[in-house]
Amino acid sequence: LLLLNETHQKSSIPRPAVVPAFKEFKIEGNRPVDPRVKYILTNIIVAYAYVTRLENGWHQGDRASRYRSCVDLLECSGGLRGEIQDDIEEAVHRAVYDCGNIHENPSDIAYTRSRAVLDSTHILLGEVDNPLIYALPALSDMINLFNKTSIDLRSNITEQKIPEGKYGVVTKEKSPKWLLDRGKTPPKDKERLLHKFLIAQNKCEFLLSWLRDNPRIMAPYVPELLTQYKKIRTDDEDIWRGNKRKEYATMMATGSEGKAEE
Repeated sequence: LLLLNETHQKSSIPRPAVVPAFKEFKIEGNRPVDPRVKYILTNIIVAYAYVTRLENGWHQGDRASRYRSCVDLLECSGGLRGEIQDDIEEAVHRAVYDCGNIHENPSDIAYTRSRAVLDSTHILLGEVDNPLIYALPALSDMINLFNKTSIDLRSNITEQKIPEGKYGVVTKEKSPKWLLDRGKTPPKDKERLLHKFLIAQNKCEFLLSWLRDNPRIMAPYVPELLTQYKKIRTDDEDIWRGNKRKEYATMMATGSEGKAEE
């Protein structure tokens, strides 16, 4: 997906996962697909774009990053947790709110959320001749993440101290400590977490199969996604300005105290 963040790490485009044809999925009561599935998909993709930026591409090759990514995806996406959104605005803003709650580096929050919304717009729109060129790999990436991390957990790999992240492929930079620290606590209830991962993986497989049968279904919602992006971009700019004002005020106060003591 070639998403970039401040360390310019690139993530490669995963191969589409092999999933059953949509007609083979059984919906409880043989009911038609809930039309709100479009908003659930949007919510999940925004969360995915955010976590991809947060992990900077390390999630595709590092076990610790994979584990953090899966946990964070569940934290960031109500859609993966079983919640239902009723429109695009709710889907986007709920994901952005949840994403903001896991971000533990205040100086980096500026624009990360809004960039994730813009990324998700590109993912859901695709290209004119191939509308699913980004969406299918994104869902496939999540399917692989949940599957591989479940294997890691069953092998007790994360029962011990989760290994340090690898160097960045592009910049040779290590994963930042504030990010690594969030993935060092082993799960309290491994079986429960495995169950959550399985449900999330199944949901992504369902969405991937459904999207293949409806390749252009998200195109009409792109204008609304861009509208929400602009709103969140404005919010992020306000947060950034507010953080800078606080940093400046702290610096001035600290400087003044130092001079008074001298």
